[in-house]
Amino acid sequence: MASALGETQLTVETDRRLIELGQGEWEGRTHAELEVHDAERYAAWRGTSPRVPPPGGESLEAAHKRVAELLDAALADSDHGAWPLCLVGHGGSLRIAARKLLGLDLTEAWHVELDNASLSLLDWDRDAWRLVSWNDVTHLLGQIGVHVDEEDGEPLAL
Repeated sequence: MASALGETQLTVETDRRLIELGQGEWEGRTHAELEVHDAERYAAWRGTSPRVPPPGGESLEAAHKRVAELLDAALADSDHGAWPLCLVGHGGSLRIAARKLLGLDLTEAWHVELDNASLSLLDWDRDAWRLVSWNDVTHLLGQIGVHVDEEDGEPLAL
């Protein structure tokens, strides 16, 4: 992806507001582990309350605030479409960005799948953002042999 972006001649800027949501004590643990070993707190967190953070981690509400600040700053300097904006980040921060641009409820950010290294495209259409494509992984065909998920016991980013 980095080489493809390099060919665009766009200016690349880094911004820590696109980091993944901090999972605190739950970093590197699977959902299945948490259901067994931290059931009560995990159930409260999965209850979709944007204010409930993982123990020692970041709430969805706090993550939304930092991602929204980034988008507001980036879009304030544009007229929606005069320039391309490419966000490369973690699944949680990118879901939140899409949710904000599309006007969805904060908790709806988790109702959509977003695979690693996938591409999604939103376009400004006169007065609103339009979802053109989501979670496109066709550029990865033949590149990886297996999709890593929780079924094989490997940790997932929550």
